[in-house]
Amino acid sequence: MATPALTEHEPEGFETLRSYNTLDSEIGAETEQIFDDLTQLASHICDTPIALIVLVNENHQWCKSTVGIHASEIPHKITFCEHTIHQTELFEVHDTLKDPRFCEDTLVTGDLKIRFYAGMPLTTSAGQNIGTLCVLDQKTKQLNPAQRASMIKLAHQVVSHIETHNKLEQALHTNQRLIEKRDFIQGITDNLPMMLGYWNKELICEFANRDYARLFDKPPIQIIGHTMRELICDQLFNTNLVHVQQALAGHEQSFECEIKRSNGTKTPTLIRYIPHKIESGEVVGFYVFIQDIALFKKAEKDIQFTAQVFEQMTDGCVIADAQHKIVNINQAFTELTGYAAEEVIGKPPYFLESKTLAANTFSQLVKTMESRQPKNKARILNKNNQYIDCMITIDAVFDYTGKVANYIVSFIDQTQSNSAQLKLEYLTDMLERTGNIAKVGGWELDVATKKINYSASLYTVLESNPFVQIQLEDAHRYLTADVQAQLLDAKNQCLRHGIPWSLEIPATTATGKQIWLQSTGERVTNHGIAVKLVGTFQDITEHKMLEADRIAAEHAYRNTLIREVHHRIKNNLQGVTGILRNVSQHDGTLTDTVNQVVSQIQTIAVIHGLQGRKTSERVELNELISAITVSIRSIWRKHITLEISPQQTSGYLEETEAIPIALVLNELVTNAVKHHAGDSPIKIHLNYDATSTDTSVEILNTKLRRDDNQEDKISGMGLQFARSLMPKRGASLALEQIDDEVKTTLKLSTNVVNLENY
Repeated sequence: MATPALTEHEPEGFETLRSYNTLDSEIGAETEQIFDDLTQLASHICDTPIALIVLVNENHQWCKSTVGIHASEIPHKITFCEHTIHQTELFEVHDTLKDPRFCEDTLVTGDLKIRFYAGMPLTTSAGQNIGTLCVLDQKTKQLNPAQRASMIKLAHQVVSHIETHNKLEQALHTNQRLIEKRDFIQGITDNLPMMLGYWNKELICEFANRDYARLFDKPPIQIIGHTMRELICDQLFNTNLVHVQQALAGHEQSFECEIKRSNGTKTPTLIRYIPHKIESGEVVGFYVFIQDIALFKKAEKDIQFTAQVFEQMTDGCVIADAQHKIVNINQAFTELTGYAAEEVIGKPPYFLESKTLAANTFSQLVKTMESRQPKNKARILNKNNQYIDCMITIDAVFDYTGKVANYIVSFIDQTQSNSAQLKLEYLTDMLERTGNIAKVGGWELDVATKKINYSASLYTVLESNPFVQIQLEDAHRYLTADVQAQLLDAKNQCLRHGIPWSLEIPATTATGKQIWLQSTGERVTNHGIAVKLVGTFQDITEHKMLEADRIAAEHAYRNTLIREVHHRIKNNLQGVTGILRNVSQHDGTLTDTVNQVVSQIQTIAVIHGLQGRKTSERVELNELISAITVSIRSIWRKHITLEISPQQTSGYLEETEAIPIALVLNELVTNAVKHHAGDSPIKIHLNYDATSTDTSVEILNTKLRRDDNQEDKISGMGLQFARSLMPKRGASLALEQIDDEVKTTLKLSTNVVNLENY
């Protein structure tokens, strides 16, 4: 039997099928059920025991859905489908034994004994065939016009569901990449020490980092898309308008001004407007860069003041870097030693070595600087090789990591030592104030004596009395026992192995305020022996709070996206419902079947509707059974009552069980409606058993007796389908006759229904 040759467009169809990603993986539980519903509908409409959805590529065939036959009974290749996929219309074989193309096929000669086949190619919107929807029978027959038309429509629905899922998956993937890229850029800009924004030429905000949005007392999402005039007052708008117009004309703007924040304070800032020009040279908007320069202004004043103090000191003063090279000297040092700045800057102070007294050599001076002893007597040489006896005072300046950045070395003439000491203390105070601005405090621990010294700024960070020395045993006032243990372990590792530490730890200030600290520490050695530990504590509370706010905002955005997905799925399912009702209107014999399929689809839509609410993603059992009751009552036009016990108020379904339980409830209520007799209502009771903590759904069908004929109807296809969807544990289904009523009871344990506030 010859296999049909490939048509011109078949390779394109194979590639399209691979791009849909539907062959080797599940599309999704809801979509797979829709495929099963469509094959069942095809089987019912065409009055055939077997119906298949088959996807075909150059090497394989996949049965996506089957009715009336198991996958194990299907040959590796279905020759009928290989012929169908070459068609553009419905392909029908009335008697396979009389058709030489199929009379020797294993489906015809084997156990299945197929005598009739009708298949409709699954044609994509681009005109490519990717598979077939087919029906088969063990007896010869011919489809009537209505059945042929239905097969064409059902095939269109199969392709529509595949393409809809593919588009949704592509949209979700694209959206996720855009979100990741946006979050990456937002994360970078939010952590830059400046305010960043972007306005288009219509003066509509298109981007804002966290600090820029705070300028408007709003989160970024609430200013993007709004005009500048909407967000700022007329006075400020008119003040900035000249700079805005210049930026839109292509001229970069840079100016300083004071910005009034939401708390009423005014901050000096440097503002830059950078035009955004596209390739054609047209200006389509401008970038905004705003930098808080309050600290720079204060630091500039402090530097100017410190420089004045440095120059006015009557004692010689040298500033050296961490490698002991001189970076600056004052006029008093020049007068004391005879050396000008250009002669000594960049050099270590070898020129001060005493050539006659070994105790006062430069090596001794360097050793003094390294040990940072506060005062040392020394004899140095001036430029004229004259000896000068002086008192050397050395202070270390630490950077934010706790490492030495500079040394301040004062050469104090004994006759002027008191005056020089006062000047040096004033300079140290200036350095401490710098530490207060950055909320950084330094500390130093002498390993031998266990004595610990703190900078004044550390007392400010801990809100402690600077006149009361903090001892090691006072740590419990600021740190919990586990944090103390963590720091002790870090200290021991540092002393033994030289491993520095940097830890974020919670703390309580002396006034009881909860803060976060960045603790750093490292050891100082002398000839390989640890002699000191030095480090810092920096207040990082604001940073931690900002990080928590960022995480909360990301979580809220993710929830919004998930709810939107649920909403779109619900809308798509409603569209499928409309199509099925259309089919029912054209063929009245399909009303019950269509109603049952519509009921199942509506139940899935109910779940997505409940999960797509803004208030909660949980699906409460009370709401679910109420929604299903209303839906079935509307579809079947039956009198159904629902009674919920008073204590049944807040049980919600586990997320993974929501759709299966919804379909089970739909099948049970629909089964009761289909087999109901009499005028009395169908009763549904939702009860909670406080003893067993079980929740039960009881469905009572009045005036319906279980005799031999009705037994199959009551416990047939509907209940079998319901049982197949039941959770593996925590649920049971029972059917019993009570007088003239049939009661179906679904019990759900706390494995399936979570109970709150009982």
